[in-house]
Amino acid sequence: LEPSAKPAAGTRASDPSVLESPYFRVELNPATGEVVSITDRRTHRVLLNRKNGGHAGTLMLNSSVYAESGPAQRVVLHRERGPVVDQVVITRPGSLWPQTIISLPQAEPMVRFTEVLDRSRMRFVANSKPHDLYSFAFDFSVQGKVEHWVDDGEGLYRFPEDLLPGAHKDAVVPQHTLVWSDHTGSAPYNIMLAQKQPFFDRLRSQAGTSAAGSSDGALVDVMVKQDQSETRDQGITTFKTYEPGYPTTYNFSFALTGEPGTVDPIAAHRFGVEDESDFAELPPHHAPSSWTASMLSLSVPNVVLETLKPSADGDPDDFLLRLREIAGKPTELSLKFPLPLRSIVETTMTEDRILRSPIQANAIRLSPYQTITLRLSV
Repeated sequence: LEPSAKPAAGTRASDPSVLESPYFRVELNPATGEVVSITDRRTHRVLLNRKNGGHAGTLMLNSSVYAESGPAQRVVLHRERGPVVDQVVITRPGSLWPQTIISLPQAEPMVRFTEVLDRSRMRFVANSKPHDLYSFAFDFSVQGKVEHWVDDGEGLYRFPEDLLPGAHKDAVVPQHTLVWSDHTGSAPYNIMLAQKQPFFDRLRSQAGTSAAGSSDGALVDVMVKQDQSETRDQGITTFKTYEPGYPTTYNFSFALTGEPGTVDPIAAHRFGVEDESDFAELPPHHAPSSWTASMLSLSVPNVVLETLKPSADGDPDDFLLRLREIAGKPTELSLKFPLPLRSIVETTMTEDRILRSPIQANAIRLSPYQTITLRLSV
């Protein structure tokens, strides 16, 4: 434990409308809970400015900003600030959008949004009528031309320039990381946005019967809007209809970051998957024999572990290991495994045929974007 830093000059620790970390400053409208601005404190770059029409985690209803019907909605902001995280909880009692949590970790450059929707309060729409569509909007302030990139688990590609003929160019699946890259001027900058939990969720208004069998997917609309002062880039995430019997309250989490420099495929990949690990909480008075241990390690950051499981050959001493190169460059790596390795061979993805044998653990080669399947015998 270390003493927490003193609040910055002009910022009261009790002020619920301003959140700060060494990396970002987020200002909120205390009356509505809307994000007014997000600023990178390292570069003094404004990522989002509400005055120019920007949104961050704003609920949209049928492509319009959500507004509660009836009397003016009461919004309450509660801020909790400490040495680990600066966080504000925004509550909207009686609303179908009852809560938003915005967190700024103090040790990493990130802004987290957790949005809660209450389906039981959504208006009923008959099956014969168009369904209401609920989504969350993120509009970023960028000057000049911006490039859109998508990390889909295979590596970064430009959207839509790198798509093959015939591919849909109006939307992408938010399974990994979306990147807005601004290369204008002498200081390139990129913004990354990732959805941080199950992706294939589309939330529509309640209807008379189940929407089972719907072919709607999870989409992110990427639109570019021009006005006199800037280019605005908007990513909107939509969600899949839930089956009857599910809880009525749903959580949707997003993580946002900005980094000076050009697009980094390794950083984009890690940003999308770093929170996907499962954690186990030990009972009181119990401790592991070792706090840190590695089941398997790779010597380079641009090759990721896709699969590690028992081999399909039925031999209990054999494991299937699948690796993928994500930065688009030829790579040689070393592999460390906790058990002595008798042999390594490359197989087809279905393990029905050996392609190369033997392979040395300290000289595993992959071509750009290659996925390789290895059989490890211990």
